[in-house]
Amino acid sequence: MPVITIHLIPPGTNQAALKQLVLDLQQVIVGMPELHLTENDLTVCMPADILAWGVGVDMPVLIDGLFKKDERTPEVLERLWEGIGTVVATFARQYVPQCTKVEVIPSDYDQNRDGFWRQNLQPD
Repeated sequence: MPVITIHLIPPGTNQAALKQLVLDLQQVIVGMPELHLTENDLTVCMPADILAWGVGVDMPVLIDGLFKKDERTPEVLERLWEGIGTVVATFARQYVPQCTKVEVIPSDYDQNRDGFWRQNLQPD
């Protein structure tokens, strides 16, 4: 399950806009059939930053937990990073006008080599 973490979003940013940002990111994921993911497979985090300096100027987007699979070729992943970046940049231009940079930074993760842990907290 991929986790997208968007840092340095200013506190007080419009909640409806943040919700739409998540929905737009879900559409990027669903719109790429090579990923074999649904909107329910995506987690989006927007942590509060304890240092106010720099908030809203840069917007790093970290991608974790997107397991390597043969169909997730470098070309597919490049399209994914661009899709995610475009969505976040569009959001930033409209709601965080002081933002000067959006950066999508994927982690390199191989579930077969590195393993992972999961626990469902809701009954199936």
